[in-house]
Amino acid sequence: MSAITESANALPPSMPRPRHVVTVVIVTHDGARLLPGLVQGITEQTHPVARAIGVDTGSRDRSGALLAELIGADAVFGMEAGTGYGAAVYRALRQPAARPQSRSEDLEWVWLLHDDCQPEPDALEQMLRVANRTR
Repeated sequence: MSAITESANALPPSMPRPRHVVTVVIVTHDGARLLPGLVQGITEQTHPVARAIGVDTGSRDRSGALLAELIGADAVFGMEAGTGYGAAVYRALRQPAARPQSRSEDLEWVWLLHDDCQPEPDALEQMLRVANRTR
């Protein structure tokens, strides 16, 4: 990254840096073979994820059970087959496990992922760097 790009991404020194608190929402449907890579991608992030919530939309494979093993049974919820992505995200964000537990000055973010992606280790850091450009 060039010095010009770095300085364009930085807040002025007098401006306090917000603390970014990120909740990842994972929606899966018959994605059991892909979930280990996705969860590995999340755990390897250079900016940590505060919590993960998963929704299985009626998978016929082991997606729901595997996701529960990977992120915790209390953070995974099942829905009927045919549930759309938006409805699954809505359900996830209404769960107690998704409620913010941060300080008032923190910035809360939701990172929406589907089972068919595996983010690079700096993906979240890069997105938050862009978010830091402005309040």
